[in-house]
Amino acid sequence: MIARSLLHEPQLLVLDEPTTGLDPQVRQEIWQKLEELRRVSGVTILLSTHYMEEAEKLCERLVVIDHGKILATGRREIWCWRRCRGLLSRCATSATCR
Repeated sequence: MIARSLLHEPQLLVLDEPTTGLDPQVRQEIWQKLEELRRVSGVTILLSTHYMEEAEKLCERLVVIDHGKILATGRREIWCWRRCRGLLSRCATSATCR
């Protein structure tokens, strides 16, 4: 499916949980290929995922959305969100986030 979406060399590639249900080895290979694709071709990749570690590793900008509301954006806020286990409002004023 990903290969088919690349046939026309898009500037934007939208992926909805592309590695869900895959074994760890294949998932890692796909993420490596996506990272290479982004680096070599310059394509912007917009993806949704539940694998926060992979998103933090590969994405330049992250957005956490819960029930249609944006809870956090960017790397620092995401790290804070994870440390505070979703208690973003309490965490936003915490010294550990600064």
